[in-house]
Amino acid sequence: MRNHSHEYLADVIAKTEGEAFHKFIQRAAVYREPVGATAFVGLGGEQFLDTGVDLTLVEREEVTRDEFVYWVTPVIRDAMWGNLTADEKLEMHAHAYQWYDAWISGSSESDYRYLEEAVRHALEVGNIRGACPHVRALGQYFDRMVLYRQGRAIMETVAVRVSDAVIEEAKAEKDIAVSLFLNTYTTSLWKLGDLKKAIWYLEKELAIKLEGILFIFHGNYAFMHHGFLVKPGMTHLENACNCHSCESRNPCLLTVKKFFTLLF
Repeated sequence: MRNHSHEYLADVIAKTEGEAFHKFIQRAAVYREPVGATAFVGLGGEQFLDTGVDLTLVEREEVTRDEFVYWVTPVIRDAMWGNLTADEKLEMHAHAYQWYDAWISGSSESDYRYLEEAVRHALEVGNIRGACPHVRALGQYFDRMVLYRQGRAIMETVAVRVSDAVIEEAKAEKDIAVSLFLNTYTTSLWKLGDLKKAIWYLEKELAIKLEGILFIFHGNYAFMHHGFLVKPGMTHLENACNCHSCESRNPCLLTVKKFFTLLF
């Protein structure tokens, strides 16, 4: 239950520190997880973080020596966030996604909470391609935990938004992250017995790879070339496929479907 008296008092306290600080607290509320000080760069600087901590509007925790994480006090976060306009919220979602994306890319350790937040913020601003690598990592995390249905559920939130336009963008930008995500999602569907949907998403994956088709399934590589299946360890000659005279590099989807059905 929301505590409106706490929200009101927090709003009054924030306003007494000036409009810049008040707006900083509202913007900082975009983060639901504790994050480092660098996440707030561009929102007002570390001096506002210290002020927020002193006024108990921001919480701080030391994770290692001289390294802290911060977050707006949960009891007032929703109220502060609700004071922003729709455009300001979109701007903050984009800001938060960029921070999470950079943190994940530069970190040697995995934090599934940060992955979830990166996906959430990417979806809020319609950055479907940006969500793909992080939701794929989440799916793999749940797979390792043998939580297949949870992995499928979170990947589905992104998969349903991989439209034809997103696929065309991925092809134009040579963005392999989208096809890798679709591959992981397809594998998840297969494990849960949804072969029809798995084939449908496999076609989406292959649509991104029209030249030199390569798709990865269960850690193995299989080339689909002009209707021939080339398995690991086999050569083109063994499959009677003359690559030099072949007129098309496009995959034969019927062959892909047959391969998928027979293999699994």
